[in-house]
Amino acid sequence: MEPRFGYFINQAFGGDSVSKGFHFADGKIDSRYYSAAFDLGVFYNPYGPASPDEDRKLEAMLNALRSCGFVAWHRRSDGKRSQEDEIHVIDPRVPYMKKQLRTQSQIPVPPPF
Repeated sequence: MEPRFGYFINQAFGGDSVSKGFHFADGKIDSRYYSAAFDLGVFYNPYGPASPDEDRKLEAMLNALRSCGFVAWHRRSDGKRSQEDEIHVIDPRVPYMKKQLRTQSQIPVPPPF
């Protein structure tokens, strides 16, 4: 099987207990709720250790998100690379953002690796 690498929306809006409220609604626009935070899950090659190519692709995705104005960083499960890795993303341009996201988005973004 060919190695794969990619992204998927892991959590965008909701009250999953793991997120501790970070993905609850921040407000409403045109009668629709929104959250300023979302998570992108990261697919890795399941058949071996991480490759330099995967690291470059992950860094490129982080740089692309940041260049578009998002606050984004790579969050590793238990500090190790795993299938549960994610990119945590905050959109600071929303009309209103809950306090915990405002605080989190002002924390210096940790380096991706």
